[in-house]
Amino acid sequence: MDEITIEEFTNDNKRVSILTYRGEGDPVIALDNKIREYTDGEKYRDFIDMNMSDPWTRIIVFGEKNKIKRRKFEVKLESIDPTGTVIESKELSMMIVDDEKSMINNNRLFIHIGECLYRVDKRGFIIERIIPHEK
Repeated sequence: MDEITIEEFTNDNKRVSILTYRGEGDPVIALDNKIREYTDGEKYRDFIDMNMSDPWTRIIVFGEKNKIKRRKFEVKLESIDPTGTVIESKELSMMIVDDEKSMINNNRLFIHIGECLYRVDKRGFIIERIIPHEK
């Protein structure tokens, strides 16, 4: 059976909702339909995993775009061989919420790339690399 749960958070006149899909169907279609029904014409911003590695979760922020302080966040990952030479480099950027209570300002922003999860600070430096357990 398909199920979509909705968690709502309100803070300083901002409303954020997290929609999570569980089921066997297409999560993208199911969440698109639920968001259309849930927002009912209200202005919102929809945040989707940029790599679609997690199509089962959507974050919705209600309100005008300019009421939420945001900034461009850039991260550069480099693979270095034992001699210190960069053998591969990846750069990515994203728009993030940037206020005093945001995850980035409290060193709790996580970025999922490939099989690893990285915790980064507000300057884009990796604080911790979380490697999944081998199966």
